[in-house]
Amino acid sequence: MGAVLGGVLGYISVLAVGLPIHKMLQRRDHRSVRAYLITWSAGALFIWALAFIAGFVRDGLVFSASYLAETIVNRPYVPLSFAAIGALVGCTFWAIVRPDRASRDLRS
Repeated sequence: MGAVLGGVLGYISVLAVGLPIHKMLQRRDHRSVRAYLITWSAGALFIWALAFIAGFVRDGLVFSASYLAETIVNRPYVPLSFAAIGALVGCTFWAIVRPDRASRDLRS
């Protein structure tokens, strides 16, 4: 059940955040795997930080932000794991879409 729920949430995240990231990279003509790796990694960190703050906001915004900072400082493997997953998903998305080839195909 956890895998199904994770898969559903993963697909929703890719559609909600990943497609706008892809369109932004296309508009700026960034087609390299490195651009996708860095941008998707940053996007994953952003989503993690928003979800983290939203999860503890009932205890107050100041507490939520300070707990986020404490997690980053004392348990850096938590945000780094989200960044690594974002990089992996970004590289996979790049390998499927291959925007570097799409630009050559249009010029031919």
